[in-house]
Formats: sequence, C-alpha cells, structure tokens
Amino acid sequence: MKKVTIVKALFVFTFFMLSVNLHAQEGFHKINVGADLAIPVGDFGDVSSIGFGASGKVYYGLSNEMNITGLIGYQHFPYKESEISGGVNIIPLMFGFDYDFGGFYLEPRLGLNFTSVKVSFMGYSDTVSETKFGLGLGGGYRITDWDISAHYNIIEHLNYLGLRVAYSFDL
Repeated sequence: MKKVTIVKALFVFTFFMLSVNLHAQEGFHKINVGADLAIPVGDFGDVSSIGFGASGKVYYGLSNEMNITGLIGYQHFPYKESEISGGVNIIPLMFGFDYDFGGFYLEPRLGLNFTSVKVSFMGYSDTVSETKFGLGLGGGYRITDWDISAHYNIIEHLNYLGLRVAYSFDL
C-alpha cells in the first residue's frame, strides 16, 4: 500500500513540475557515464558487502531547470561470508525527473531492476533471477561536466544507498 502511495505522489509531483515550466526555453541534452559505490541497508546489508559498479545516464532537457532522465547500470554486491561465494547483481533501468536549484538538484526515479542472486557453498551452486520494481530518491551537484550524486534505492528487500561520480558529454 505504501509503495502505491509513493508512486502516485512521484507521478503527481513530476506532472506538476512539468506543467509549471513547459513554456520555458529548452534545457540541455547530455549523456554521462559514472562509477558507482553502493551501501546495502537493512537485511540486505546483513549479508552483502559494499557494492560497486558503473552506470550511464541520459538527460533530456525540458527547461534550464528540469530534465527527464534515464539510467542503466550494473551493481555487484559480494557476500560478507567468506565460505559463501557469489553475490547479488542488479541491473537498474530507471527513469526520473530532476529539478536543478542552481547546481544542486533533486531527482526521484522509478523503474525496473533486473536482479540475479548467485550462491555457491560446499560444491552446491544456484542462481535465481527476477525483475523487481524499484523507487529511488536522491540528488546531487553538477560542477561543469562532473556530476556527484547520492540516491536511496528501494527494491523490496534489496535496498541500498548509491553514491555516484560521473562525467557528462553533450549530445
């Protein structure tokens, strides 16, 4: 029930922000690539170590302050236990909306996360793959072509805090 309410709130906020400035001049169109560090939280943090990965992000400028974003990436979270090998892999495919406040920005996201959990222990190995809906809320700071950001990502029991440093290129 809470997820449905959060999703509705994100949609209302997004459409409200779009309607406020649609008449404004077009913003920038960029793509960026970045390195990601991910800190698992909750039950996920009890079994998984700090994750790492990479991602790419596309910006479609609606105005000087507003952008629609698309992000795809890869995150790997190794297990904490040395007797167990494998880990959790997440491929996020997220869409968002960012609003710039003069360098600082806020960005809610939602989308799909393609997850794969692999466990190998004492000769036994198994992999389970699922597609999960996810939400994220975060923000960052843009300095010329550099983007430094943090997002809290909610994916059922695979929640994590993501930190990202990326370099942007004009399209």
